Amino acid sequence: VSRILFLGDILVSIGDLIENNAEIRRPGYCEEWWAEELRKALDDRGDLPEAMAGKIRWILEDPLRRKPSAEESLRISLALGVPLHPEHLPYWSNASIEDLETLRSWIRRGLKASSISRDGAILPYSGRVKEVLTRLLVEHRVSGNGIMLPTSWLKVLIACLRPFDHEKELDQNGDIFSAIEKISGIKQRDKAGSFIGARMGRPEKAAQREMSPPVNVLFPVGEAGGSSRDLISATRNGAKAVVELASRRCGDCGEITWMERCPKCGRPTKLMGVCESCGLEVEYAGDGACPRCGGRVIYSRRYLVNFGEELYKALKRISEQAPPKLKGVKGLNSLAKVPELLEKGVLRAKYGLCIYKDGTIRFDATNVPLTHFTPRQVGVPVEKLRELGYAHDIRGRRLESPDQVLELMIQDVVIPRRAAEHLLKVSKFIDDLLVKLAGMQPFYKLSSIDDLLGHLVAALSPHTYAGVVGRIIGFTDSLACLAHPIFHAAKRRDCDGDEDSIMLLLDPLINFSKLYLPARVGGRMDTPLLITVIIDPREVDEQAHNLDVIDRIPLEFYEAAEKERHISELAGRIPTIGYLLKAGRELRIGYTHPQRSLTAHPVESSY
Repeated sequence: VSRILFLGDILVSIGDLIENNAEIRRPGYCEEWWAEELRKALDDRGDLPEAMAGKIRWILEDPLRRKPSAEESLRISLALGVPLHPEHLPYWSNASIEDLETLRSWIRRGLKASSISRDGAILPYSGRVKEVLTRLLVEHRVSGNGIMLPTSWLKVLIACLRPFDHEKELDQNGDIFSAIEKISGIKQRDKAGSFIGARMGRPEKAAQREMSPPVNVLFPVGEAGGSSRDLISATRNGAKAVVELASRRCGDCGEITWMERCPKCGRPTKLMGVCESCGLEVEYAGDGACPRCGGRVIYSRRYLVNFGEELYKALKRISEQAPPKLKGVKGLNSLAKVPELLEKGVLRAKYGLCIYKDGTIRFDATNVPLTHFTPRQVGVPVEKLRELGYAHDIRGRRLESPDQVLELMIQDVVIPRRAAEHLLKVSKFIDDLLVKLAGMQPFYKLSSIDDLLGHLVAALSPHTYAGVVGRIIGFTDSLACLAHPIFHAAKRRDCDGDEDSIMLLLDPLINFSKLYLPARVGGRMDTPLLITVIIDPREVDEQAHNLDVIDRIPLEFYEAAEKERHISELAGRIPTIGYLLKAGRELRIGYTHPQRSLTAHPVESSY
């Protein structure tokens, strides 16, 4: 690549204009705009030949994919007075009238019958002409001592510039569009529109969340496990260490221990603390202040722990072999210094799973909004989606084909395949936990990622403490979690490069505890203290309410955009989610641009 001529178009949601109360930037002429002008012209004039009218109706059924040839576009423009189709429209605003005069002269002098073939025409090479064609983004190719113009572009340039009409000259006093319209009789539009600068977006990411260093279990090792806090290394060395753990007392025999059950009599123990100031002994109630004097209550004490002995007992209880590595923490920073059971760490290490500060297993992924999908795009059979409640497509037709478009339900999510493989391991860990530690039946019993379909997850943003329940209904190769804008808004996210986490729902329900949370400012953030089971769309952030729900952008909007009017002038004329909610109407969302795939390659950048 020696030169980049054009980086392409960018789609901006009308909802973003409403949210930011912005002026509408002048868009480049596009297929959707052309289709709206064509519809209006067709309504105003109904006496077209049936062949042309039929062709136009066929194109208007799917204007983004069905496009007229250059010759058809010219005929439609001349017959109905609409601009050329964008596919055949040069970027006139990139050139001057002097440039177009050069182009006219070049075609008039260089085009000969002998140089024309079915594929196009070869005209004499000119460096100036080549530069003009390049700026107009007109397809051409240098061939020997000439420039090859495809037939389609040759027809467009001849029709618009009229190089062989010696009586007509380009108006030097007007703008370039009116000059071309006067000489050709064909209405012109600015295909370039507004150009904006943009920074590189944050690359998508999808990976298991790990603390630094990674942790399998919230159990203190002190210095015994080395820099990686490995309990297996500590046991090999026969290490014992003094670590700070919860102070619990057995109500029956009075034994002091860190364990939830008394190691002597097996009865439950109570978490007890002592006030540093007045010596009052209090049972743990989640507060670090003494109820009598307001002094600091200490709920922990130092114990000499034999790691080999404790690990042996844990392995025996769950009938497991010791993993190659079992990583704990140097010390606990929670108020009561309550540790996790070593058995949990053994089972996590068995599946290569790591935990976060609150005892949950997280998978982080970039947020991406999604409102519609096809079964093929999410890699799920039609029959399974019908089981999940997707019985009909957006047109009300029974779901039978993998290419029918479905509207995503608010609390359904499409997760990365990488996340699915991770959650499969989590499900096996939880089943082992239920069977081997709790003596219960397994819950998930999954054998492949496809078995995750229909199961629930909790999604959580790092600056909140309320998880939101979602249902897995598909998979994507992209490194992002695709979900409804209202779902993301319920997590307090606006999808501008944010990432947050998902958890298999049973994991936080079983393994999360406030007793593990750091006793410092911010220690409760990014933890599932609350879980929202059902989202009320009326209660999410207003930004999601500003999302437009239209199927087609109306001509009125393009006309306003051409004049760079303020979006407030169109208030109430573009339906939004907020409009539907206020009107008490069913929340049905349309889309303006179909997508063949939810994933654009490369999936993962080198960055």
